[in-house]
Amino acid sequence: MEHVHTACKPRRQAKYKSDEEYKVLKLGLGRVFIFAKKMPFTVKLGAAASFIISLLFAMNIISIGYNVYVGKTPVGCVAARHDGDAALSAAEKKWGGELSLDLKYYPRLVFFGKYSNSLNVTESMLLASGKFARTSAITVGDRRIVFTSTEEMKKAEELYMKPYKTENTVSARLRGARISEGLFKKDGSVNAEKGAEMLSGVNVITTERVNETETIERETETIEDNTLHKGQVTVTQEGADGAREVSRLITKVNGEVTKEYVIDEKITKKPVKRIETVGTFIPAGEGSGDFAVPVSGTVTSPFGERWGRHHDGTDFGAAEGTPVYAADSGTVSFCGVSGGYGNLIIINHKNGYETYYGHLSRILVSSGQQVEKGAKIGEVGSTGNSTGPHLHFEIRKNSVPQNPLNYLP
Repeated sequence: MEHVHTACKPRRQAKYKSDEEYKVLKLGLGRVFIFAKKMPFTVKLGAAASFIISLLFAMNIISIGYNVYVGKTPVGCVAARHDGDAALSAAEKKWGGELSLDLKYYPRLVFFGKYSNSLNVTESMLLASGKFARTSAITVGDRRIVFTSTEEMKKAEELYMKPYKTENTVSARLRGARISEGLFKKDGSVNAEKGAEMLSGVNVITTERVNETETIERETETIEDNTLHKGQVTVTQEGADGAREVSRLITKVNGEVTKEYVIDEKITKKPVKRIETVGTFIPAGEGSGDFAVPVSGTVTSPFGERWGRHHDGTDFGAAEGTPVYAADSGTVSFCGVSGGYGNLIIINHKNGYETYYGHLSRILVSSGQQVEKGAKIGEVGSTGNSTGPHLHFEIRKNSVPQNPLNYLP
């Protein structure tokens, strides 16, 4: 590098050939150090400083650069003016239009190679134009919503997802949405409220953590006791329900549960089983409460209203002489003719139940006789008010007629 210095001639201005060949930058630091075209200015420095600078230039440690300004806004440092112009052209090409920026260049010393990245210079120019901003956008499919700021974007998300969030929500997101940060045109950018409206139709996926206390129902152990009458139950241990703490993660789409699974479970109280003693003893002549079908036939007339009056039993159609069996064990309390029933047998099961067998052609038991469940007690007939062979069968509980079909297997 060609240079002239006047370290031995303090306070004297150096001579230079022409403005074309030399330029002077007066820093007011004392002595003058003149560099040729590659350093287009003169620096007033002391002899030692002049020597150091010339050495740094010779060693390519420092070089000349230009601070680039758009108006009063600095946008970077470039090696040459044409680098700044190129950055402006790149910005205009990328965004399709002239930016009409007034670039200004100011020379400066720069550590060799420490210039601004060209992309950063381009971005800074766009920001300085006032037409662009570094902000955030949400893209869903082919739709992109640009916000005036990242904060407005976050507010829009919160506004849109709020109806689907609860106190148990641990995360929430927009399905299929891609959030990006970068440089966007200010024109068309929206605030939070408008952005939330524009998100309409986007699904909201939430995850909730729910902690609940669940009851563990006690088990019941049954112990049979043949010293107790059948149907008699005594509780020897009441027992108690237990409890457990359960934590679940629940995934919802727009508030509707789509997935649920347990992530933690802890038993806080163990259940204590209930113990019941159940009697199985059935004295001779006493019914069990479980009834069998008394005849082989088909239902021809059910229990309930019939022909304007109540039918107290169920009719089974069968051929005359078909065997009729005791529906349960008990004692015959009546057998004989009884008005419209014709030939009738009544069995008292000594447990609140009675059974009636009407329209029989034959009666095969006698009053006071104990009969076992399934024993043959008579035969189908058509006696009394009857239009044909059938068995009229009744079950009465505490003298009140019941629907037999609710008791028969």
